[in-house]
This record gives sequence, structure tokens and C-alpha cells, in this order.
Amino acid sequence: MRVRTRPATAFRDKDGCRLVVPVALGSRFGLSGKERIMVRFGRLQDLVSVALTSEDAHAWLEVPGGRSSPIPAGQELVLGLGGEGELRLGPLMGVITTHAAGRPPVTATLGPQNASLRGLALAGRRLGAVVQVFGPEGVNWRRHAVTGYVLRPGGATWRLARLPFPDVVYNRIPTRSAERRPQARLVCRRLQAVLGRRFFNPGFLDKWQVYRLLGRQPDTARYVPITVPYRGWRVAQMLKRHPAVYLKPPGGSLGLGIIRVDRTDGRFRIRQQRRPGRIRSLAARDPAGLRRLLRSLVGRRRYLLQQGVDLATFEGRSFDVRALAQKDGRGQWTVTGMAARVARRGGIATHVPNGGTREPVPRVLREGFGPEEARRILVELEQVARTVAAAVETGCGRALGELSLDLAVDRRGRVWVLEANAKPFRFDEDAIRERAWARLVLYGRHLIGFQPLLDDGEEASRQPDGGAAPW
Repeated sequence: MRVRTRPATAFRDKDGCRLVVPVALGSRFGLSGKERIMVRFGRLQDLVSVALTSEDAHAWLEVPGGRSSPIPAGQELVLGLGGEGELRLGPLMGVITTHAAGRPPVTATLGPQNASLRGLALAGRRLGAVVQVFGPEGVNWRRHAVTGYVLRPGGATWRLARLPFPDVVYNRIPTRSAERRPQARLVCRRLQAVLGRRFFNPGFLDKWQVYRLLGRQPDTARYVPITVPYRGWRVAQMLKRHPAVYLKPPGGSLGLGIIRVDRTDGRFRIRQQRRPGRIRSLAARDPAGLRRLLRSLVGRRRYLLQQGVDLATFEGRSFDVRALAQKDGRGQWTVTGMAARVARRGGIATHVPNGGTREPVPRVLREGFGPEEARRILVELEQVARTVAAAVETGCGRALGELSLDLAVDRRGRVWVLEANAKPFRFDEDAIRERAWARLVLYGRHLIGFQPLLDDGEEASRQPDGGAAPW
């Protein structure tokens, strides 16, 4: 049942909220218009008086006006049943980040993540949920409330609002350094203690931990390139078995800091991705010279050493595949979208900021392998993404709702897993973005066992799973 919220014309605190329901709907759900029913919104549970109306075809909820209202006005929420059979509105989904601090009560932007946060909030609105974006400083544990930003009715700006403690919280703290700040660490630990698995994607993944756990599981080990902690002496040894190796910082992103070493005619070519679009090239004549150069590049920083995969090519340029795996409204891992990233000529990383370009996955596979083999590889890529996502969640012991995966296809058509990331960057493809936002909200519903009450005018199709994959 869709319920529109609006400020009460003459609201008195002792009256609480009032649910006004068309007579036909009231009859269907057994409401007389004289009762008071218990309704939950987030962690707030309160009695709501019921009234029937013959003047409106839609249900609405009268709420207190102003910022102090526990339920924001100007929303269209869904009334449904929770996992224990209680009536619920929403649900209320919190998103924790560090970009919401220090902004005015009404603002047009929440910083670098604004487009993604706004897209998620709009998806929540379409599905009858409320999405609130907040920082670690916004949690009031004593009052069981959170102060953060919700989209205003027009959808163009955000306003500050204090709402009840949310049903679920999605962690979008953007960087490892921000996540390590004392206040952020403390709040995330307490959220996990209070919410359990309803606080999902609780932190960044360590690449070495991911490689180790995938390498130990029979279902995933064959997809992982040989990966070990970097030691200077290991590079030349691995290059005896593989023509190229990669050195990767375990906390890196966007390909920055990656070093590729190629062995050609007994000599070594070293290339490092220093800044977006900027590659430094060096050469060494022997293993001793190679170790000296790598020591100057790596210093005392932690790196991983990984077997180079002989990537398939598209128009003469190597490519890999970025896949987004998410839990759906049933809590099952599914692939929301995939996109090929094609490196620039001479590049060592496929990321778009480093000069890479985006292409549809079927197109790049058909060019390299033909239609029939391309279909087989496409099916395997999707299957591997689901399997790896489930394995990472189980192996790390964390509640995850989504993962982005860097997959590769070598020249023989073999699929590899290069990386897994618990804080996916936003996809550039509109269809994938829209589907991803919807699935996050639907997964939030699943976590609290939310089942919408449908009236005669609502179809099950109004509760989508995000739609079919676009590739």
C-alpha cells in the first residue's frame, strides 16, 4: 500500500501521526477508522490513529511539520509487513559517508559522491523507501536517532533531518584513510554491533586477504593468478615462468601505483602508472639491476606480486571486464551489469582515467573469439562473478550487499579474477547505475523481511528486482 506523507494542518504532539485511508482500502484491510495501530518506521515504533475517507483515492499519513518530525513529509512510502509480522513504513535506509559533515541545512550537493547518493535516494523514493545520508557525527546513540540528509520533494536539493535509527545501513565511507579515522571506526563498530548483517559492506577489503581466501577454495582457485607478497628476489623468479608480472599496492585504486615488468630477450622493461594517464618507463639489463630499480620505486611500501595474464585484445588493445555483483531482493547474488574496459595503446591499466575506453562486453568478445565462443565466455563471466562474490563474503566473514570485480579473459578464452572491491566506483553506463540503485534498496527490504501490502491497483511488477542485465 502506497502512503503519502504530508504535514498535518493542525498537529498536536499528543495526537501522534494519523493514517487516512480510502474507505475501499480500509474495508479490504479490515480497518474501521476507529482503531490505533502500531507502525514502525526505522527503529521508531508508535501507535498511529486511523481514519477513513471517501474523498480521496489514496492513503496518506499526517505527520508533524518541521525538522523535528520523525517521518519526513512530502514522501510516498510503502506500508508493509516486517519479518515478525509488524506493520512497517519505508523501509528507512541509512547511508554512512564522510562527505555529509559541515554542510548547510539545505544543500545542492553532498560532495564527490553526490550523483550516486542522489541516484540511490531517488531509487528509494520510487520504491517507497526513505534514504538518509549521514556522517559518523550524525548518530545520537542516546536518543536512538540520526541527523543526516534526505532529498527534498523536488529531488534537486538535500535537507537536514533528524530521523529514527534506520532499519539498515549501507557503508559508503569513500576512502581507506577516512574509514580509519577514530570516530568513523568507533561508529562503524557500534553500527555492526547493533544491526548485525543489516550493516552491510562494513569496510574495504584487503587484496592479499582476498587472493588468499579465493586461492584456498576449490570453486575459485582456478580463476586466480599466482599472487604472493612482493619480495625483490621473487620478481626475476616469477619472470622465468611468466613473460610479465604486476606489482600492485594492496590498498590501491584506479590502477595508480601499479608496476608492470616484462621480460624480453633477457632484459627487463618496467612501467609504472604514476598518475592518471601518466606512465614512467625504465629498463634493466639483469636481475640485479631490476631489483635496484624496483627498490627505488616501491621503497618500504607493501606490494603484491602477481602473474601477468596475457589479456585478449580489442582492436589491438588489451581489455578486461568490470562486473558488478549485488544481492537482489531475495538475498541472492546476481550480476547487475558488466562492461569492458579497453586500455590505451601501450597502457598497463585499463581504467578510464588512465586513458582506457568503455565497450560493451559482447562486442569485444565477438571480435576476439567469434559469436559462439563469445556466448560461452559471457555465461562463464557471469557465473564466475556470482561464485567469487559469494566466496569473498563467506571467506571474509562480512555482510556484503555488493562487490565490483575486475575479471579478465586471456587470448585462449580462459577467465581470470584480478580484483574484488567492496566499495565499487559508479558505473558510467546508465542502465547499470539505475539497476544497481534499485537493487540496493530491494536488498535493504530483504534484510528486514519487508513485504509490501499491495492494494487492488498495485501489481507485483511495481516491486522490481532491478530488471534484466544489459549485455
